Amino acid sequence: MILKLTPSGKNVQGETKHDRSGLAPLPRRKRVEPEADRVGSPTLPPPRTYRPSTLPVLYRLLAWSSHLVWFGLQNLTDWFLRRSSIERQAVRLRETLERMGPAAIKVGQQLSVRADFIRHQYCDELNKMLDQVPPFPVEFAIQSVEKAIGKPLGEVFAVFDPVPIGSASLACVYQARLRTGELVAVKVKRPSIGTKLARDLRAISWLCIAAEALGIIRYGLTNNFRQELWRMLIEELDFALEARYTEIFRRAARKNKYVSAPRVYHDLSDFDVLVTEFVAGVFLNEIIYAIENNDQEILKILKARDFRPNKISRRLLQVLWWEVSETHFFHADPHPANIIIKPDNTMIMIDFGSCGAVSNRSRRKILSFNRNMAAGNVQGMVQDTISMVEPLPPIDVEQFSNEMMNIYRDSFIALKSKHAPWYDKCTGGAFMKIISLTQKYNVPMTLDTVRIFRANFMYDSIIYRVNPQLDPQKEFKRWARDADRKARKRAMRSVQDRLLGPTGSDFTKLEELSTIVESGLNRLQHYLDRPDYNFVYSIGKMAYVVSTIVKNGIFVFIFIMALAILRMFQAQIMGYHLDGRVALLEAIRWALNNKVILAGLVIYLLITIRKVLFRVEDLDVR
Repeated sequence: MILKLTPSGKNVQGETKHDRSGLAPLPRRKRVEPEADRVGSPTLPPPRTYRPSTLPVLYRLLAWSSHLVWFGLQNLTDWFLRRSSIERQAVRLRETLERMGPAAIKVGQQLSVRADFIRHQYCDELNKMLDQVPPFPVEFAIQSVEKAIGKPLGEVFAVFDPVPIGSASLACVYQARLRTGELVAVKVKRPSIGTKLARDLRAISWLCIAAEALGIIRYGLTNNFRQELWRMLIEELDFALEARYTEIFRRAARKNKYVSAPRVYHDLSDFDVLVTEFVAGVFLNEIIYAIENNDQEILKILKARDFRPNKISRRLLQVLWWEVSETHFFHADPHPANIIIKPDNTMIMIDFGSCGAVSNRSRRKILSFNRNMAAGNVQGMVQDTISMVEPLPPIDVEQFSNEMMNIYRDSFIALKSKHAPWYDKCTGGAFMKIISLTQKYNVPMTLDTVRIFRANFMYDSIIYRVNPQLDPQKEFKRWARDADRKARKRAMRSVQDRLLGPTGSDFTKLEELSTIVESGLNRLQHYLDRPDYNFVYSIGKMAYVVSTIVKNGIFVFIFIMALAILRMFQAQIMGYHLDGRVALLEAIRWALNNKVILAGLVIYLLITIRKVLFRVEDLDVR
């Protein structure tokens, strides 16, 4: 029924009155964001992937081939003209790698510290690739910076130097001054470097796979190399990740008086641009150059400014142990151009594009390895190393251990000698030989373990080039005493906190322990209540597949033979007299050509395959 109200509010038909006098608008808070400009639900940022097409990769392979052929022909020409020299070959190698692109340049940069692998003339020349790669136009850098800061360049920077202070394979670094007065370093990614790098990496992967397929190298030998190279280079393209690594390292280094990292300006940085504090000092590669070339003029200047190579080498070794033992991650690419030495001989680490993590288990093994190294216990070093690469495949463990022991023993003998070269003394060199040994025995290694070994070698290659007479055993004992004092302080503080009773964290751990015990009892009860299983479900999947194939093969053979024998009896009943062997072959041929029999066998085969697939998908009962 529709109600009609009179002006007085009474119902025309005399029904109950509805009082609506309380209807009135209330004040509302104005939305901060206009309704028309509302955005949808938050979404994840778009994935940054690089997938080059096949044609550009083929083009890169052809280009690389032409560069390598040119390199070989030029060297051969020099040999015929009798003007060949290591220095000319080194310059030509650097120029060739620079023409081949960013991935080849990164390979050259890694080779620049491998004085144990190539001649020092090559190292000196390839060292120029660390920060002397031809730069890109500054206009592109300005566009990238303005995109990152969201403003015109002049609104944030008072001065921006258009000439880069460093030009590497992936980025250029410029110095600038903010309007607030701080001097900063601005790292800008090269144009389209992600696509170019992915194209080169895919070409390298093809070359490695082809070399394995043709038997040039052992199958599977390049798996870790390809994965590590891809992971390392792609990580270096993510400046946002590098900014976080730098920030965390700087915060962790507050407890270490020997090392730090530059301050990061996150509000001025993004995926393609990284703005950090400008650090004044001397690059470590400059100090190494002066030492190895015995440049007395530079050495006098360094000494006058209180740079002490022996002190630098000892502190670098302590920084390595600190990174592996106490921090969340370690700098996985510590080449000399990434370490700045300040006049007080402290170090500033830069370029955190490549970092590695250490698990608690690996940290314990590394600490045990170093303690055994300090004690001269080669057998303990071998056991710790094997523990780091476990689980082992089916190999001769005794022979594997003996070869590893010989590597460490040779390193100890070189360490005690006053005339052995630096690369025979450092444990990092031994680690690189261990990696070759694992490849020989097809022992897989995790990528983080490879990074630990590689970073250890790079640190050692720097440390012993700065101070060839450094004794790592003595230095580790000194570091271990300091670490033991810190552990004692932590333990005493923990005891003092519990003098008046357990702490809140103790009750939390007790509750967690109670949960673990309860879960264990439930698992035990479930195990005891579990019904017996048929043996066929407990055998391995491969054994099941093989046994099924054999069983059904025998069944099909018996079935065909039975049909053939029945066919022979039918022929005899019908009055045909044939030779026994001929009759049997004719009967088998008849059975195999009979469409009804073949159809039945196909159906039986499909059913059997279906059963096998079901078994393969089952979880193994243990």
